[in-house]
Amino acid sequence: MAAAVTVAALAWQQHQHLTGEAQQQAAIVDTAKQGITALINISGDNAAADLTRLNELTTAPFSDELHNQSANYVKAIHDADVLSTGQVIAAGIATEDGTARGGEGTTVIVAADAQVTDPQTHQQQRRSYRFSVTVKQVHGVRKVSDVEFVP
Repeated sequence: MAAAVTVAALAWQQHQHLTGEAQQQAAIVDTAKQGITALINISGDNAAADLTRLNELTTAPFSDELHNQSANYVKAIHDADVLSTGQVIAAGIATEDGTARGGEGTTVIVAADAQVTDPQTHQQQRRSYRFSVTVKQVHGVRKVSDVEFVP
């Protein structure tokens, strides 16, 4: 009887561990998806607000790149009258904590599609993207720390 109780307790503990791990992985993937959604949904009319929304989801070194280029980014998006609306199609973890670029975070591969409107012709062009996104935890909050296009 004691052996059955021990086996049941160990099985329950393993189940709880796997459930917690799955929830943690889902939260990491969700963070990467939010970052890419913010990155591909931009408008010349709202460039500053779009950049602020993206900045809120990021940490160094990606946030540093955004900050250093923010004035140029906002001006270029506004001047070109860019309108891009998109969505994440799929995302999944590629490497676990500690094996991402730079030895920190978890790498998530994200596939996304966007409709980019040409301001002169008002025609929409479909674009498909793949990104490698590094997510790390900073002060208890998951943030995007790196984004790279994947060919």
